[in-house]
Amino acid sequence: MSLALNATDTAVIKAFAAIPAFLEQTPALIARGRFLDCECLLGSTDHPFHASIRAGRIVELVPSPVRMRSI
Repeated sequence: MSLALNATDTAVIKAFAAIPAFLEQTPALIARGRFLDCECLLGSTDHPFHASIRAGRIVELVPSPVRMRSI
């Protein structure tokens, strides 16, 4: 994994960081995902994000690596 970020990497990270706010502006998507609860990785292989989704809402989105939590 590369430690230096280029302009493209920075733009991708910024775009993924904005996803929770976009989701909150779309109640129909939240309603569709109301039964979804999961932990997953989103993003590129070089710069993944750990996402915690509860009742269709992204409650946490942090850059990886992150220790997976026990349930």
